[in-house]
Amino acid sequence: MIRRPPRSTLSSSSAASDVYKRQGFDTLWWRLAEEREHPILWVEVDMPQVVSRKAGIISQNQRLSAGLLDCCIDDISVRSKEYCAVSADLREIGSLQQAVESAGIQFRVPTMVISECVLVYLDPQEAAAVLQWVADSFDSAGLGLYEQVNPGTRFGNMMVKNLEMRGCPLRGILSSIDSQAHRLLDLGWLHADAKDMNAVWRQISLEERQRVERLEHLDEFEEHEMMQGHYCIAWGSSNKPGAEAVGMDVFNLTDI
Repeated sequence: MIRRPPRSTLSSSSAASDVYKRQGFDTLWWRLAEEREHPILWVEVDMPQVVSRKAGIISQNQRLSAGLLDCCIDDISVRSKEYCAVSADLREIGSLQQAVESAGIQFRVPTMVISECVLVYLDPQEAAAVLQWVADSFDSAGLGLYEQVNPGTRFGNMMVKNLEMRGCPLRGILSSIDSQAHRLLDLGWLHADAKDMNAVWRQISLEERQRVERLEHLDEFEEHEMMQGHYCIAWGSSNKPGAEAVGMDVFNLTDI
């Protein structure tokens, strides 16, 4: 979903880092590396099975491994000077902290944390613990969160039931768009906001929308709008006194 890290993480500070939760098999870091736009350290956190498969793919692909400086790949991690993939159980904050520390994350460095359809699968208290840990641990942090929302509508109820039947219950789904921002503010984030994907789509340039529509032709616009009304992006920032701020302009919609 994210095509490049928000610009503010790459601007005023020579040291900036990104933490991506549940990145899967996305190759965004390599695309950014080719454009020389990646942050000083990029850390992906995922389940052990996913990280293990990704490590195997990278080790067997010369094009992927050649771009990693001082690289060490084993069965459960990929570690290099600028890119790391590590595993953690997000239900255990100690496991998460140990994983990002082992990857070289410095909590005093401005850091963006991106979560794509991750926290919604945790119990509400577990998701809240992760969000509060980020706000409390980093001197300066920005957050971007993409996940399902609005389970109370007819479509939302069907979405929740279908995913549960597939073994993917949305344990932490929030009731509304507003509740996304309220949750962050209640957990200590200084600024927060959220939009459903229809609102995000309307803010993207016409040129970009036309490019996307050429990639995948849509003829059921009403159904598409209904679905996008049940996915959202929420974002926030948290800065300790004296720390370099990650401002609310951290998400420029052209980066999505």
